[in-house]
Amino acid sequence: IYERFGSKFKNSKKDNEVDPSLFKSAFVKTSDIVKKKTIVEQKSIINDNDMDREFSVEEEFIIPPMNIPKIAKKVGIKDILSVCYSLKDLSDGHKSRKYLKEERQIPDHGIDRLYYVKDINLITNQIEQYKDKKFFNYDGIVIPFADFDGTINCIQIRIMDEKSKLRYVTLFINEDKDKAIYGLDHIDINETVYILEGPFNSLFVKNAVASAGATQRSKIEYLCKNVKDVVLVYDCDYRSNADIMRLL
Repeated sequence: IYERFGSKFKNSKKDNEVDPSLFKSAFVKTSDIVKKKTIVEQKSIINDNDMDREFSVEEEFIIPPMNIPKIAKKVGIKDILSVCYSLKDLSDGHKSRKYLKEERQIPDHGIDRLYYVKDINLITNQIEQYKDKKFFNYDGIVIPFADFDGTINCIQIRIMDEKSKLRYVTLFINEDKDKAIYGLDHIDINETVYILEGPFNSLFVKNAVASAGATQRSKIEYLCKNVKDVVLVYDCDYRSNADIMRLL
């Protein structure tokens, strides 16, 4: 309460003269408390070629948000990726590591920053705006787009299931899509930062990020405000891309 209304304390003559009505929005009615079903991991088995995880549904009491200005909820790396496997814990024989290592030639230190999920619905069920949407039970490589402080703003999933015609699924968590930049939590802001188009490509370059698109000027401007210097590194087809040439 003090953190939210500290200015009111400072402006009052005495602490005990603060109007109690100022604190009204800091509380909720018990009748507004609802039950929510959450996925809880029960068992984890990791084999060389495959893995199985069992999940059960448990109920917990959820207190509704307070009546305060709308802000983006901070979602940490561990929170939303609790249903995923870190690729650094999987063997080179697993199909996700095999794809990145053999087909994409990504170095080990880059692979170790990524994750694997056996069913993308395990992730979408944790994100409010995607809870009511049903996705195919595809597995995939999970690419978390975290901000400078580790807050996840976006998640991109590279679908691994061969039956899928869709290669990527992008899930926005933060309404401010300008912050959906991959690699912000791994760069030195006091050194030159290289902006590439794709997350996988950025894993080859020291102190690099990915804009997940070629012509997102707003993302470049956001980055320029927070780092010392930037260099744009476009794909080799940039000369035939009218949008890129216009941006340059």
